[in-house]
Amino acid sequence: MVTDNEIRCAEANSKFDRQPADGKGERMNDRTLSKHLEACRKTIESLPATKQDRLWTLFEETCERHREIQEATNRALDSLDDWRLRAKYLVFDFEARQRDAQQNRSQYPPSTDA
Repeated sequence: MVTDNEIRCAEANSKFDRQPADGKGERMNDRTLSKHLEACRKTIESLPATKQDRLWTLFEETCERHREIQEATNRALDSLDDWRLRAKYLVFDFEARQRDAQQNRSQYPPSTDA
């Protein structure tokens, strides 16, 4: 049985699979970014040395920021996985307690002695 939470997660994940807002071009992923960075690298190398210095600095900053974003994303995904596991455990525990309470009520009906 599929839960409402699983449906919401699937809907949220599908948003990441959509094409760019303008409907043109490639979806940005690691392969696409690598192609763009390689094109930038070749363009910078083809420029005169006087213009290369500042562009190399920007290029390296861009690569470093991308690595930081990847690390932050991985940490967030790990946290999300941990949260999902904890939520599943809480649901399991809640349902088990409900079953136990229901079994106890059926085994030990309230006494009518008053």
